[in-house]
Amino acid sequence: MTQPFSELLEGLEQKLIDINQSNKSRIDTCTYSIQACQYFLAKLRKHYDAITFETLEDEIGFFKKIKPKIHSELLYQIEVFEYYRTLPKGSDDAKKLHINSQLDKAAKYLSNHCDLHSYMTLGYKHLDLIYFVRQDFEPLVHGRLEPPSDQNFSSPADVTVSKLLARDKFIGFLRSELHNIENTNFVPTWNSEDKLKWDKSKTDLVELIYSLHSSGAVPGELKEVFQTVEKLFDIKLGNYYRTYTDIKLKKNPTKFIDDLKISLLEKIKKENQ
Repeated sequence: MTQPFSELLEGLEQKLIDINQSNKSRIDTCTYSIQACQYFLAKLRKHYDAITFETLEDEIGFFKKIKPKIHSELLYQIEVFEYYRTLPKGSDDAKKLHINSQLDKAAKYLSNHCDLHSYMTLGYKHLDLIYFVRQDFEPLVHGRLEPPSDQNFSSPADVTVSKLLARDKFIGFLRSELHNIENTNFVPTWNSEDKLKWDKSKTDLVELIYSLHSSGAVPGELKEVFQTVEKLFDIKLGNYYRTYTDIKLKKNPTKFIDDLKISLLEKIKKENQ
């Protein structure tokens, strides 16, 4: 049952990568991304209407993980579109004021739904039957959540989860925008023609980049992170999403990260002897 849903998720991610790698304006990129999300969300609905969940675990998985991934991406792209549309054309101070206002708004939403946000972040499951199984929206039970507009295609919490995921990603985007504005005059101390050398495989580098980005250590658009790293190491990583898909299928998808930890611990041990 999960196969068509997984294919839809992979299809959307690849489509968004293709859109980001095209040389469109920021507004056009957002517009095409929104259209892609709407298309894949409609396809998800068709698959949903055609199946019957065999177990409660299947239903919970759909409303807790699958649907929010596509829905949150749509909400995120809309947020980014509105950001670019309303971004002041004047001074950097005006732009920073606009960004900080958007950051406050996004952070307030997370704060207002901190219980559910923590529940999802910490991977809890004890309230899944209340949050992620189709049922009537009960104000006394679900009152702090966003009421679903389509109860036949929603659980009580999946809309709120989608908005939380979108806000989380949008905050990372805004922080990256703020950093870029505050460092427009930054001059690196190294020669811009110098390159670092990468001696491991391209797959290892993709694993490292995804790890840094997913942890929030390197915020911003994934496409821009890859472009920067490619310039830094003078390397072409090609279809990094396909590489990432292959990594996910490995028995140990974090082998390179694990090896880095082992190497550092061995170095520390030797130096402490």
